[in-house]
Amino acid sequence: MQETNTQTAVLYLTNRCNLFCDHCDMSSGNPLLNELSTPEILALAAKLIFQGIKNIYLSGGEPVQHKDFFKIAQSLIDKGFKVSVITNATFSEAYYKKFLDIKFDSFL
Repeated sequence: MQETNTQTAVLYLTNRCNLFCDHCDMSSGNPLLNELSTPEILALAAKLIFQGIKNIYLSGGEPVQHKDFFKIAQSLIDKGFKVSVITNATFSEAYYKKFLDIKFDSFL
């Protein structure tokens, strides 16, 4: 078996989305019943560090719709991950200001 050098993971925080775009292939809208809790997400992050993951993309649905989005993002950054967000960027000015306080690696 050939060894890989994967350093990036995508975490789907929630299936919830505030838009219903025809072109979206995620079939998002409502959260799923079996979505990971915030403690489960943070425990998974600890395992990802052990596996050599350095970059995490937060996605969904719309990741900002997760009730603990900013707590999760800041915790991941504090653990040393480079955190990027895959977002539709349709959020309030208050959310925009919170985004400025967190040192995200990039937005997509």
